[in-house]
Amino acid sequence: MKKYIIILVYIFAFLAKTCLANEFAAHDKYWITFFNSILYHKDSKLSPNVAINSKGEIFVLFSKNYWYGGGFTNPGYIQVVKIDKNGRIVGEKYIGTYRPDSFYYCMLPMGITAKDSTTIEVFTFMKSGTTGFEGIGVIRLDTDLRVLETLPLMRTSIVYSLNYIEPTPDGYIISAHSTYRGLLVRRVDRSGRIIWSHTYSGYGWGLKSLFTPDSSIFVIGAVGVDLDYASCDSIAIVKLDGRDGTPKWIRHIPQRISTCTAKHTQLIPTQDGGVMI
Repeated sequence: MKKYIIILVYIFAFLAKTCLANEFAAHDKYWITFFNSILYHKDSKLSPNVAINSKGEIFVLFSKNYWYGGGFTNPGYIQVVKIDKNGRIVGEKYIGTYRPDSFYYCMLPMGITAKDSTTIEVFTFMKSGTTGFEGIGVIRLDTDLRVLETLPLMRTSIVYSLNYIEPTPDGYIISAHSTYRGLLVRRVDRSGRIIWSHTYSGYGWGLKSLFTPDSSIFVIGAVGVDLDYASCDSIAIVKLDGRDGTPKWIRHIPQRISTCTAKHTQLIPTQDGGVMI
């Protein structure tokens, strides 16, 4: 009997190791890492974000969105996974909690970036059960996925995740929505101090933004947002002077589009000061 028990223990240990280890395929020119569905959310709205640092380490940001009547919200945490330069998962971190009385809960990430070889930053919507803060912020982690700092940046309500943070060399560009006033764009430094903040009427939520080397800022604003169907009548591309937020030009694209689709739009600067969408 004891012999059979030992055999069963080895079998279960083998199965656990097989399930928990990431599937892996390597070649002399490439590698592929597969995320096991037992460990990672399997959902059409997973929307992973990826950052790579100068060491070749890869950081993948996961989150699962749930539908709660008026919009998307989050079950209470986000997940950051670290992959080494050889394609193997070497670490993971859960941030946030289900508990509404916790310091931060209801996390809804917007992106991740490798600030340097030692620090990564997660941009996210967050709620705090202890301070009452609800809005956009930054979570800084070291490359071992230890939380170094949590920086609340701007109070705002979560509506279909129609907010965005774009990193700059000295801080961040926040594009969001100002109730009854239109598109809100704010530039802050790395400590969260406001450099300038302006609203631009005629446009709704900020869906995406881009900071260029010549200190210009491009923002995609949603026009005629339908919250019930998560769509907008059209989008507007706004070019701003990054030094003070002065508008340089505005162009409308009259195309009804899902706001979720618009969030995945890419902005690429051109040499003549324009942008490709």
